[in-house]
Amino acid sequence: MIEIEKFLAGEGGAYDWDDFTTLSIDDPELDALLIVCAGLPRLYPPSAGQYCNDEGLDMLRQIVCRLLQEIKNSDQ
Repeated sequence: MIEIEKFLAGEGGAYDWDDFTTLSIDDPELDALLIVCAGLPRLYPPSAGQYCNDEGLDMLRQIVCRLLQEIKNSDQ
């Protein structure tokens, strides 16, 4: 399961999302996605107790779909 999927499902440990969004990855494209994920609260301000608003969560879902499609294409 992709870390973003776990976050959207409310799964994972207390610091998993923080670790995910603060660690860099050697792949520039994936690292750019991490930067987007980390910036969602600024781009899509949250309601109380949320990471970001519904538009930001939709952005995360789009990222997951894109990554899953790339995985699927690489397996073919």
